[in-house]
Amino acid sequence: CSTTIKVRQRKAKASQTIIVQFIGTALNYYFEQNIAKMLEALSGGIQGDAQVMVLIENNNNGSDLYNATLYELRYDATLGKAVKDKIEDFLFLPSNGYDSAHFDKNLSRILNFAPAEKYALVIGSHGLGWVPKTPSAILSRHLMRLGLDPATLWKRNENAEMTRHLGDREKTRYNVEEIASAIEKNNIKFDYILFDACFMGNVESAYAMRNVADYIIGSPCEVMGYGFPYAKIMQYMLQNGGTSYDLDKICSGYVNYYKTEAVTKSACVALTKCSELEALAQAMKEVNSAGVKSGFSLDNVQYYEGQNPHSFYDLGDMVEQSCADATVAAAFKKQLDKCITSRYHTKQFYSAYGGNGVYYHDINYYSGITTSAMVDHYANDWRNTAWYKATH
Repeated sequence: CSTTIKVRQRKAKASQTIIVQFIGTALNYYFEQNIAKMLEALSGGIQGDAQVMVLIENNNNGSDLYNATLYELRYDATLGKAVKDKIEDFLFLPSNGYDSAHFDKNLSRILNFAPAEKYALVIGSHGLGWVPKTPSAILSRHLMRLGLDPATLWKRNENAEMTRHLGDREKTRYNVEEIASAIEKNNIKFDYILFDACFMGNVESAYAMRNVADYIIGSPCEVMGYGFPYAKIMQYMLQNGGTSYDLDKICSGYVNYYKTEAVTKSACVALTKCSELEALAQAMKEVNSAGVKSGFSLDNVQYYEGQNPHSFYDLGDMVEQSCADATVAAAFKKQLDKCITSRYHTKQFYSAYGGNGVYYHDINYYSGITTSAMVDHYANDWRNTAWYKATH
């Protein structure tokens, strides 16, 4: 009598681990679709010994307790397809809201299970760029002085399509500084971070994350609810048997999907090289010292959401139009091109914000990254960003 038991051997340290964190519960329908598309891509046998770990939050069942599940996605040669292995279920209580300690705990859990030579991080969630989850009280007072109702800021049109908009609620959102702090505590640096979330392609967020990743992939505008097309782009995240990646093709693959296959033709993305951000801040400091050109109007600068007042403007367009010294502006553009190494967009972007049934907005200038400089209603909070402090 004999028995054969098949044992799957894991390498002590994989060539690459891709960590996917799906944050918040309002997008769970789309998150499940994203996982299914990842499995579809992995079924092509592209993974090698690379590890794909997915942490997804489920719901809070009407209580303060939230439950989440950690999965490993892997190719099963016996079945001839990729499978989703459940690693762990756990409960957590965000009594004080999501913060650095909460992100740190989740990240440590994954790193301990899936050590690797290099790491990538995908964050799927709602997003609002650098804007703090608890803006200062000055914001509401300023809007009222402008004759605007604070309740209308970031209010979605009820007939709009789903986008990965502002977070579920204040307690289930992170500030970018909290994420950066949690990564630093784990003593790792990601090869790249992909934000599958709205408005994360802004210079304030990128600068806050500059020390925890080599590259950042982010969208200046809203990301549609479906998110990134993982069935298309996983092949670029796991090249050469899972040992390497092609970040430019991840970006172009995202936009090409929305150009050619998606119903809603809206996608903007750019690749930021973090090692160039310090020099970009210095170039921006020179721009600020040069002063503002006579006759400049923010109304003429490319914006990336449909609301009034706007919160995100094209950084390159703003500098080109506003800088009083043409030589300084040209030097800034040169450095910006070193910093933003890939940029792609559709002809228009879709925004769920704004009224009068206008959802599509033209893109007439595209540097690939936004800023909230000169945005009056966020001026107080903006002056607390690391980007402001580095450029003034």
